Amino acid sequence: MAVPFGCTQFAYQVAFLPADLYQIDLVTGSPTLIGTITPNSSYNAIGFNVLDNYIYGYDITNNTIIRLSADATADNLGTVPNLPAQAYNVGDVDLNGYLYLFRQNTNRFYVIDLDPNRSTYLQLVDPANNFQLQTSNFGVAITTQNIADWAFNPVDGQLYAVTAAGQVIRINPITGAVTSLITAGLPAANYGAVFFDIQGNFYAINNTNGNIYKITTTATTATATLFSTTVISTSNDGARCALAQLDLMSVVKSVDLTEAVLGNILTYTIVVTNNSTTTSTTNVVLTDPIPNGTTYVPGSATVNGFPAVGTPATGITIGALAPGASTTVQFQVDISDTTLPYPNPIPNTATVTYNEGLPIQSNTVYTRVIFPERGISFI
Repeated sequence: MAVPFGCTQFAYQVAFLPADLYQIDLVTGSPTLIGTITPNSSYNAIGFNVLDNYIYGYDITNNTIIRLSADATADNLGTVPNLPAQAYNVGDVDLNGYLYLFRQNTNRFYVIDLDPNRSTYLQLVDPANNFQLQTSNFGVAITTQNIADWAFNPVDGQLYAVTAAGQVIRINPITGAVTSLITAGLPAANYGAVFFDIQGNFYAINNTNGNIYKITTTATTATATLFSTTVISTSNDGARCALAQLDLMSVVKSVDLTEAVLGNILTYTIVVTNNSTTTSTTNVVLTDPIPNGTTYVPGSATVNGFPAVGTPATGITIGALAPGASTTVQFQVDISDTTLPYPNPIPNTATVTYNEGLPIQSNTVYTRVIFPERGISFI
């Protein structure tokens, strides 16, 4: 039975022969072996389809399109008419459900419709002709490129890849036009697994040493920094849901009292952690609206035991967090001694912002306020 993947922060890697399926936490680089893909074959050129949350790719042994499930099983979808039978090792799926296949060091790529609700399902289409059925001159011309994978940027809709010389290129998926970006920080190597996050950050895995690089791009430049490391493989490809946030940070909240009475003081503790093994997070700020029916205790906010800069409501400055570092923020609120708070139990959630990712929320903690003389709680 087919099992879809979730659109999560994880990336997926098909590696080795026979092909194994790995789940990779890009933040830590930690790979988890899901299993050897069945049936055994040589799989490559994979991409994540956000329309159905499956991974699609190419079975090089049988020259067929496959749909890969989260349980490491591959469904054979058959051959595509007019698609040349060759060892495609470059692939990704755009946000509209079209698979783009390319073979390293060749000069044409091919676009295949993966949406069973369209009349062109599992056929070659022409991106320059509104993705209509392609009936001649199959594929899209591109200058010969020595690349081992490519990925769609969800921000600009363009394909990106890293050449074996360590240069980032941008490919127009409609015309095949290639723009070489001035690149810093990438050694020469095959980069057989590349992905994007929802912010348009580009990630590339170096086949030689397993290093994962995070690459930021402009119209003309690409700058790479070491992000984490993962499994080394010379035969691999990668896919990821590009609409998923990548959570560099975790925020865990607790409260000292889960039941209280009018007039009690609550102490909130928030632990903010940089989960990356290589990347610092900067301009880290925690905000935490004061719950209805309570009052912030002035001067009670601390960061690692020292007086905080700012208040929970306006933002507490944490600053930079080194890889693996944690910071503990605490503050207190006074429950009204005359009026029950609403809602009751009192909910409270913190939010952390930082330069390298999207805002992330903590878990929500609750405190139930009761009438001690009656032992009654109001919800």
